[in-house]
Amino acid sequence: MKLFKSIAIVIAMLMAISTVSFNQVVEVDAAAMKLNYSKKDLQVKKSFTLKVKNAKKKKVKWSSSKKKIAKVSKKGKVTGLKEGKAIITAKIGKKKLKCTVTVLTKAHYKAVKAAKNWVKNNKGLSRDQLMNLLVGADKLSKANAKYAINHSGINWNKNAAEFAEEYIKDNTDEVDDSRRDVLKEYLTINGFTSSEADYAVKHAKIDWKKEAVKLAKFFLKYNAPDDVRRKDVEEELANAHYTKDEIQYAINNCGINWNKKDVEYAEKYIKDNTDEDAVSSRDLLKEELTLRGFTSSEADYAVKNAKIDWKKEAVKYAKYFLKYEASDDVSRKDVEEELAKAHFTKDEIQYATNNCGVDWKSLAYKSAKYFLETSYYVSRENVEEELANAHFTKDEIQYAIDNCGDEWISLAYKSAKDYLIENPSYTEKELIDMIKEEDRGLTDADISAGVKQALSELES
Repeated sequence: MKLFKSIAIVIAMLMAISTVSFNQVVEVDAAAMKLNYSKKDLQVKKSFTLKVKNAKKKKVKWSSSKKKIAKVSKKGKVTGLKEGKAIITAKIGKKKLKCTVTVLTKAHYKAVKAAKNWVKNNKGLSRDQLMNLLVGADKLSKANAKYAINHSGINWNKNAAEFAEEYIKDNTDEVDDSRRDVLKEYLTINGFTSSEADYAVKHAKIDWKKEAVKLAKFFLKYNAPDDVRRKDVEEELANAHYTKDEIQYAINNCGINWNKKDVEYAEKYIKDNTDEDAVSSRDLLKEELTLRGFTSSEADYAVKNAKIDWKKEAVKYAKYFLKYEASDDVSRKDVEEELAKAHFTKDEIQYATNNCGVDWKSLAYKSAKYFLETSYYVSRENVEEELANAHFTKDEIQYAIDNCGDEWISLAYKSAKDYLIENPSYTEKELIDMIKEEDRGLTDADISAGVKQALSELES
């Protein structure tokens, strides 16, 4: 019983396959029915025969859309009567097959045939080139040649693209040809229309990335200065209408080590800016490099690897700050903070403060004097702390302390005066003892001088 079931399944499958195959054959046969020509050039008074392939002896009914231009017999023989176009139709049952017949005079037929042969055998012919071939090689009149060019059904867009491809291929050393605008101009000079030239530039199989590299190399070799920047090359390629991707590719493949070039430019830039007011820092240099078209990473590389004496630049920067931006009571700390903002290192800052031409002892004295004059109740310790906070050195602080003689006497004088306001009967010794007890770090001589000044004023 199982055997019979298996045989039945196999038979059913074979029948299904046969049915499908039969239907496919029928469909293929129907689809395969076609004319031996879909279009045809025909000389006046000449004939050719249209045949329906795979008609399988089916009845064919023939007709012409313009019987005065081309006629067709019951057997499909088409005869040209006068110049023009006619559509010959073959009707097989409900199916219609058509052939476009172009009837030409003998001269035009010859010209069109010659034109088609030239285009077929020569890739990328232009109108001008085809005209020269028809008139020169085929001895046709200019009128007939022009007719052939305009009526041969040539795909001039395709020809323009092929012409462009061949031109770029043959002119490997001509850098000007590496530009879309120049190529378009050359196409129009050779007889292609503006729209055909546009089509060619857009659709021709041209490696524009490769052409961009070629133009970039030419520019770098002959037109660019030694300190050429990435931006210069980008602008040159942009002017030649290259795309962003093509420009980027050219920049990356034009043989320039942009990191090295960036370093060279950075070193030259610092070297050329010798004026003491032409200050630079790592930040300012990086900004200059990015403005010149180098990438941020290239600028970082240059700042780190260029042979630049940053200690020297820190000195220039400090001098500029002291000359134009610092206040009269500027301190070492002010200069250090300014240089730190510009990202100079600790060593560079230390070197700059030591070599920027500032008499830090005098500035320390000036700061101490200002502090003493504007403060009422202060001590030597307060002044030392103030100067230390301003990052003056121990020697500079000591110098300031030692040279504030009048200011220390003034402090003693102010204290003595305050005591005398409370009790005008205080003696000199009592005033000296009370000021000493204040422990403000004043010397005996300072206190004595201050007390005598206060008592002298009281007596007067």
